[in-house]
Amino acid sequence: MAIASIAKVVLGCIAFGVFWVLAVFPAVPFLPIGRTAGALFGAMLMVIFRVISPDEAYEAIDLPILGLLFEPW
Repeated sequence: MAIASIAKVVLGCIAFGVFWVLAVFPAVPFLPIGRTAGALFGAMLMVIFRVISPDEAYEAIDLPILGLLFEPW
């Protein structure tokens, strides 16, 4: 496993910080998007900043868990 560059570490921390703020404070007055959209936005930033590749992001999706989350009751 290669050591990540400083730029990737900083950009990854920024993306995680954005996600964390949106997850902990779901009603941010200037950006009321909620926790779910905050998680998607943070993941999107990780791919845009090239902290992870799109293939790595796709492999990280756990489809059985998503099936449980979106199962109609």
